[in-house]
Amino acid sequence: MFRDRIQDCKFAQVLIKNLTFQRKVIKFWNQFTKNSLGEVERQQIEYLFALILKCLFVFPDHQYKELAREFVDYSSGEPGNEWINYEHFSTAVTQLVYLIIESPDLQSSVHLLKLLFVRIFRHSNYYIEVEFFGADNIEYTLRPDQRFKKSFHPIYFEERFVFQDVQTQYHFELRSLEEIIPIGFSAESVVYILQNNEFNVVPFRHLYSSQYKHAQDIELRAITPPAFLNALPNAQMVPDIGLYPVLFVNNQYYRRNRLLVRDIQWSHQLAQNSKNEKFLVNVKSEFFTEEDYGVDQIQKLHKRWERKAIQAKRQLLTAQVTQIDLTQGKSSNPDKRKPKNYKHLARTLFGELNQPKDKEKLAEATKQIEEINLNLNLPDFSHYISKFASQSGRLPQDSTNPYEDDVLEYASQSPLQILLIGKPRTGSTTFAQEIAKALDIEYINLQRGINKIFVKVTENESSPAVDEEGNPKEFLTPLERDVYDSLRFGREVQHDKLEQLLNFELQLDIVKNKGYILNIPLEYWAESILRLKLPKLGCRYFSHVIILDQSDEDVKKFARGIMEKIDENITRSSQYQRDELKRPKVKVVDPYADEGEDEPQDDEEKPPITDEKDLFYCPQDFEELDASLQLFASKQQQLQMLYQHLPEQNIIHIQSAGLNVLQLSETVTSRILMGKPLRPLAIKLEGSGEKDLLTVNLTEEKLARMWSLWAQIDPVELLLKDKVVNGKAEFAADYAGRVFMFDNDDNLNKFLAYPRQYLQKSPKLPKTYIVAVQGIKQTGKNTVAKQLAEVYGWQLVDVEDIVRQKVANQSQYNKHVPSTFDPRINDIHLTEPEWKEFNKGNPVKDVLPMVLSHLGQKLQKKPPGWGEPKKEDEDQPKDDEEEERKKKEAKKIPPKKKKEEVVEEVEPQAKPATPPPEDVPTKEIIPLLDAELKVADKPKGIVLCGYPSTQEQIDQLNLFGIKIDKVILLTDKSEEPFQILLQRVPDYNVELETAFQTQLQTVLKEAYGEDNVKEIGIEGSKEDVLVRVRTALDPFYIRVDDESLVRVPGDVQEGEDPIQFGDYGIYCPITLRDSNWLIPGKEEFIALVRGRQYRFYTEKDMQIFKDNVLKYMGKVTAPPPRIFLSGVRGSGLRTQLDILNKQYKLPVLNLKDNLLSNLDTHKKNRQLERYFMKGFKNKELDENGKEILDPEIMEDPAEFERKDHELKVLIQILQSDGLFINGNFYDVGEEIVSTPIVDLLVEAKRLPEFVILIKIEQENFIKRNFDSTIIEQEENKKGLMQDRKAIDDNVPEEELPSLDAPAEEAEDPEAPRLEEMLKEGRDKLIAQFEADVAKIEDLARQFEELKIPFTVISSDTSIDNVTIRINNVLEPIMDRDNRNDMLEKYQVQKLNPFPDPENYALNRLKLLEKSYTHKQSRFGDRNPITLSNTPQQRDFPILYRNRIYYLVDEEQRQLVSDRPKLLNSSSVPTDVVIKPSIFVIGKVKSGKTFVSKLLSDKLKLVHIKISRLLEEFIVTHTDQLAHKIKKALQVGEGIDDDSVIEILHKRVQLKDCYENGWILDGYPNTIDQAIKLAHHGLIPTVTFVCLKDEIDILNHKSDKFGGIHEVRLQRLLNAQTEILSYWYQHTFNNVRYLHKSSQWGLFHLCQTFIHEQLISRAHVARALITREPVRIDKLTLSLEQILEKSVGNYCPVLMKAKKQFQARPLRWPNLLYFDDQLFILSSDDCQQDFIKNPNYYQIHQKPQIPRQLIIGDKIDQFEYKGYCPVELINNKLILGQSHLVLEYRGKQICFASVSNMLAYELNPNQFKHARLPDKLPVSDPKEQKNIAKKVAKRGDCTSYLELNLRNIVIRVLAQLGYQRIKYPTLSCKETVLKFIAISLKANNNNKDHHYREKYQKKLSEFLQHCSYPQEIKRLSQVEDEVDEENFLQTVEKFDEFLKELQSQPKEDYFQRFIR
Repeated sequence: MFRDRIQDCKFAQVLIKNLTFQRKVIKFWNQFTKNSLGEVERQQIEYLFALILKCLFVFPDHQYKELAREFVDYSSGEPGNEWINYEHFSTAVTQLVYLIIESPDLQSSVHLLKLLFVRIFRHSNYYIEVEFFGADNIEYTLRPDQRFKKSFHPIYFEERFVFQDVQTQYHFELRSLEEIIPIGFSAESVVYILQNNEFNVVPFRHLYSSQYKHAQDIELRAITPPAFLNALPNAQMVPDIGLYPVLFVNNQYYRRNRLLVRDIQWSHQLAQNSKNEKFLVNVKSEFFTEEDYGVDQIQKLHKRWERKAIQAKRQLLTAQVTQIDLTQGKSSNPDKRKPKNYKHLARTLFGELNQPKDKEKLAEATKQIEEINLNLNLPDFSHYISKFASQSGRLPQDSTNPYEDDVLEYASQSPLQILLIGKPRTGSTTFAQEIAKALDIEYINLQRGINKIFVKVTENESSPAVDEEGNPKEFLTPLERDVYDSLRFGREVQHDKLEQLLNFELQLDIVKNKGYILNIPLEYWAESILRLKLPKLGCRYFSHVIILDQSDEDVKKFARGIMEKIDENITRSSQYQRDELKRPKVKVVDPYADEGEDEPQDDEEKPPITDEKDLFYCPQDFEELDASLQLFASKQQQLQMLYQHLPEQNIIHIQSAGLNVLQLSETVTSRILMGKPLRPLAIKLEGSGEKDLLTVNLTEEKLARMWSLWAQIDPVELLLKDKVVNGKAEFAADYAGRVFMFDNDDNLNKFLAYPRQYLQKSPKLPKTYIVAVQGIKQTGKNTVAKQLAEVYGWQLVDVEDIVRQKVANQSQYNKHVPSTFDPRINDIHLTEPEWKEFNKGNPVKDVLPMVLSHLGQKLQKKPPGWGEPKKEDEDQPKDDEEEERKKKEAKKIPPKKKKEEVVEEVEPQAKPATPPPEDVPTKEIIPLLDAELKVADKPKGIVLCGYPSTQEQIDQLNLFGIKIDKVILLTDKSEEPFQILLQRVPDYNVELETAFQTQLQTVLKEAYGEDNVKEIGIEGSKEDVLVRVRTALDPFYIRVDDESLVRVPGDVQEGEDPIQFGDYGIYCPITLRDSNWLIPGKEEFIALVRGRQYRFYTEKDMQIFKDNVLKYMGKVTAPPPRIFLSGVRGSGLRTQLDILNKQYKLPVLNLKDNLLSNLDTHKKNRQLERYFMKGFKNKELDENGKEILDPEIMEDPAEFERKDHELKVLIQILQSDGLFINGNFYDVGEEIVSTPIVDLLVEAKRLPEFVILIKIEQENFIKRNFDSTIIEQEENKKGLMQDRKAIDDNVPEEELPSLDAPAEEAEDPEAPRLEEMLKEGRDKLIAQFEADVAKIEDLARQFEELKIPFTVISSDTSIDNVTIRINNVLEPIMDRDNRNDMLEKYQVQKLNPFPDPENYALNRLKLLEKSYTHKQSRFGDRNPITLSNTPQQRDFPILYRNRIYYLVDEEQRQLVSDRPKLLNSSSVPTDVVIKPSIFVIGKVKSGKTFVSKLLSDKLKLVHIKISRLLEEFIVTHTDQLAHKIKKALQVGEGIDDDSVIEILHKRVQLKDCYENGWILDGYPNTIDQAIKLAHHGLIPTVTFVCLKDEIDILNHKSDKFGGIHEVRLQRLLNAQTEILSYWYQHTFNNVRYLHKSSQWGLFHLCQTFIHEQLISRAHVARALITREPVRIDKLTLSLEQILEKSVGNYCPVLMKAKKQFQARPLRWPNLLYFDDQLFILSSDDCQQDFIKNPNYYQIHQKPQIPRQLIIGDKIDQFEYKGYCPVELINNKLILGQSHLVLEYRGKQICFASVSNMLAYELNPNQFKHARLPDKLPVSDPKEQKNIAKKVAKRGDCTSYLELNLRNIVIRVLAQLGYQRIKYPTLSCKETVLKFIAISLKANNNNKDHHYREKYQKKLSEFLQHCSYPQEIKRLSQVEDEVDEENFLQTVEKFDEFLKELQSQPKEDYFQRFIR
């Protein structure tokens, strides 16, 4: 509670943040044992506060515990929590300090905690010292002239525990309650001794007290000023003095809150003990009793000052006051400062709202603490959360079709466009060149364009450029000439010229393709960029910005080190370059590289080292350098505008001072690439054949290439010229692992320079393509043409239809209309002569102009001679020179004359007469020509239907410039000639069409070539024909790969990866797609599509697939399971099938019964059909009268195919989607089923998905199936039958066997005996068993050959065990959620990083990561299951659909391989770097280094230890900081924190820390260091605190510190681990405590916490894209950042759904971020509700929420007159406590308890109906009763009755008003009176429980009688059998009740209720 109120108390806010104060609080906290979360058991905290409270008050011990419990509940606000965290504890301590001190400040608060600590914890060798203050004040107040002016005189004192030696303890044990000595006990003992020793200083001692016996053993001392000793004797004339405890700090004392820590009242009276010794005693003492003093007169002496109280009570009684509040009125106790009772103390302790506080002093103290506190200027929440924002703004997705999408994705990636920002003379040029080399990008600077100009000049000097006439030719552009002249003549190049020069460089194709790094002096160029004067260089175009940050001192040091060598050329070198040349080349070892991997050899030789004697320091103009640095500093704001639009991860800020170029380059490259390979570049290939291009120039370290989407088509021709041209193998290139072919070398070079330009979208047939569809009649050419037009977006041109429409339109004219393209008519049709010829039946010849007119083409009349063949002598010009001269003259003709002529024609004075339209013949109409007499506008993107068919038409198309790209010729390719066409048209003219088809083929192939004329068969549906047409026409249409061009399974060598499967895995696509049946394909039937293999069950299936590949592409799902079960008869197969049927709800098919039944039914149907076909005839009978069956009817004809029929029937009965097949097919001969069942399943392509074969041992089989009792019963039955037969045959009696005679069996020698029958039955079963076993073994062999998975299960055990075994086998098959994994698992390939055990340098995983045919999945380097990337798991990768996934172990890899569905989880952005930064802190020798090394080794983190870092830094760095540190170490000085942190900041920015994360060992050591680290942005993801007992640390043997115990002890004393852990936990909530544990347990704890922190950040990054709610409680957010975006600490779900206000702390687990707001959810259920519908629960308007009043708030008047509304709802009248007050809707409400206040705060609406009774009692119930009784004795009983009966009567009347009861036969008034009478008896508190219970039963009976009429009425209106029965029973009861009521007088009857 106070934890929330503390936000409103400024002093408490700043005090709780003060580190000095927190150190004292932590000293208390460290004495407890904590869990891994740093929490302490609540019981320990409560006991601690009980001890503190006993130091302050005097109460019985049990009340301290109760008070402490209530105080902890009140402070934490979570009464039920068993664990208390430090935040709650610190809040409670702060509250207590704030309440105890009257005017608190920092020093008094700290001093109070120090005093309390020594009082409640056990110490040794100490004494208590009492010091009295304010002696002058005491002397003045006790003067004779002042002593009667007031009755209370304070004497200030302080009690201190003084230690006689140095304290070296760390852990202290809490005292028991009995050992605690309250404040004032020692002071009272001192005053007692002084008064009874005539105020002489004597040895002091603690007086004996039965309550505080422990004090006798503690030495007591006192500091008594002389003034105090002189003034104290005068106190005997004063009735009361007070010993008032204060805090004395820095010669200043602080009073304590008198309402809470009262003074010690002293009323000294003279007493006499049993020895007749007289002495002064304190009659008000709370420490000493009569027994302690040894007197019995204290009570009598004490009664003197109590008489006033007695007199006041009498006055109240006589005044007959009905409402007296003794607690709030004036007290009769003259001791006004003494708390009245325990409850009053609790009220004050929990924050009495009207406590006086000096606001001015409080404000001053607050200001002082604020000045001391170190404030962290952390970035705001928006800036913090932006670190997790993805640059792409979308979640990465894995393509379902990587073959198509990957190359397009690579081509769509923008190249790197990097801006380098750095001060002058910082080595930026060398660095930029190194980066350009590492990233393979272009280095752009001002010198680049200038150098090119001078290169041109140099080349021109060696070979001058001349024109055609030999005159010198200008070889420079005007811009280049201007720049060159300016430089040659020493003029300054204009800024705009340089801008143009840079723009030119940036627009080069190579720069667009590769990208660039721009290094220009931005202090001069920033304004140009911002103003977009460089259009291709505006700040919005940069992808990355690199900022090299160095101090001015480092820049100048670098400049001073530049030396130059003067020879032919002046060469300059920096100090770093010279040091690098001297330094031996160090082989950089990758710590995570694989063993045996050879590093690439660098053949580049270093330049020779020049002796520094030959070098001269380059003269530097440092004034100019200073000016440049100042200018650079002044442009910082402009420079920031260059990259403010970029996300944070694209702004690479590097502290570059002291780092070499290699370190800088590696760091920057790592941050830019983020673990991804460089963007691909085009590489020229030189191969002999097309297939060789896939492997040419490949080493074992590279992967085989694949064909691109363009296949063998030239992409350059396709894009630039809209032509589909096949490339050539000699012109080939590799881009992103794909092979591209080109038609010529020019296209190849264009592609190599800028491949991205040609790969922006998937290849398609161009929109300008022209296709002709031809064929004879009824071949469907119109349909195919329409389909092509729809598919490709071309325009359909049906020539016959166009001509037909033209002729139909022309026939409607009454007279002939001229045919012309004149705008007045604009219609092309037949001329009058042509129309006459047409009417004679002649075909229209020149139809092409009409077609062009229909297409909207512009036409004109043919010029004379156009289109006629040229003569031989006109082919070449007569004179080449003359022709050249004419061309030159034509070029010199100015174009103005034509314009002038046009103007002259337009502006005549009179219009010429308009000639009549000319009727132009169609043969004279041609397309519009241009100036060179060529067709200006040609039709594009058309499908010609039925045209051309003759050579004349082809010539006309060529003349008009219409070039047909492809011709589709539709033909009938059936086995018999024209079979399909004859089926369509029975009277088809075959001979005529055959001749026309032959002629058509000849003409078209001669004109367009056989390759461009595609003959397509018309068999099948129109969709099938279209597929064949598209396959022949469209080279980009999906089809089966040409095996001569791709790698086939036979090309795969040993050790190489197999060719991956397609979407169907090993299963046949045809049976799966068409029949929905899962059957494995065969290895001999394989087809390849885009490099993936598909298997087929038969060759016919493979051909079907090849004919229509597109049909079988796309998403495929696995069908329901079909499981085949077979077993030995008697093995329990049917039982298991029944169990499976019930369990999986799939039908069971008895294959044998169903097949035989269907075959028999079909056979009878055939017989009946033959019977009807043959006709009716009389039956023929044989000799015995039996019918002779007609074999022609009964037997199938010879041509009947039994096998085909059986296949058809089998397919029919296996149509169910999912089933269990009972495959027992015993005792079925060939005469019934001609084909064995397995062969039948094979032929029908209905093989099961899985086979289960059940076996049993022979012995168990016999036990289960052989029953001898059946044979014996059969034998007995036969004997009885024989006896019966003998009787029936009338055998004489004497021949019957006598009963007495011995049995003589008349044995039949041929009849079998019983033993033989038993043996025979057993032998039959054995024979059947052996046959069945052989059948099962044969089935197993057959299914194994067919590669159908099967298992053999023994049924020798119980049924349940067999069922369990079967279910274990079927579990992966029957799981519906994972059925599709049966297909997908074949897309998974386990990767072996080292396939060659003898060559570990060949790391296949690295090859795949660097290749472009495969790449990392959308999870990047994260585990797809856990989303963890720490550490990077690279030992168990898999390849799934060309994507690499990293798994943690082989078990997880196997799981994912079997269930690829697990990879479908949502990903997180991969361009947001989330790596751990871990701090490990603790005391000396607490295990910090052990933990750091453990985590570093296991998680691959960079281990940073400050001591080792400093050693490396001074060796490897040469900057000013390194020089400073080296100098300090040489003279033995310490290194300041700023320097250490700067070194650390430089270290963690390097590549290894960036890529893997880092762990800081044993730093920071002080709070100042931690704050400085935070200022530099070094905030840990996790802070681990190593906890170890100090005794173990001191006893630990170690050579550290030279083994000196005192040094280790001093380090322990100076350690700030506790305050550091508090600061990190309070500020960032990222601390975990590590206790002594096993190595595995310790690592598991650390890894779990690190994983939680990192995954939380990854989820935030994903949520920023998806805009969904996300938990952020694991982020390192400060409370200020949370408050910035928090909408309050109340749960929005409860507020919206239940109107409840449940407050939670800001550090709550369910802290969610959504829509730029933070929400605190009270529980996991509320969190789930919020996530499902966040928009509904958003808070748009701040609701009115109950607010607890804090100290200093104004209290107007309590609602409900101060009574608790929660108790009012429960019909209880209890006054609230003044410290528990809520303000809600302008009303102030107080509550009786904390739980009541929490309940009201949670749901105020629940208590809105609370009402006060009409009459209220007096305040104190006990006093009320006593007063009322005394008043009643005087004759007035009203008050007594009101006091005792008021609440009962109110409840009774309320119940009457609610129920409205009426007793049968009584009036309402009589009912009410009787009800009140019975209720008063039932609620009489003066009676015992049995009495009240008796009348409560009678009251229930009375109410039941009243309810009879209403119940009967209700039941009579309901029509229901049950209610009708209840109705009759109720009526019957009511009748009995009435009879009883009417049988006796009413008065007698109702006596039963009140007796």
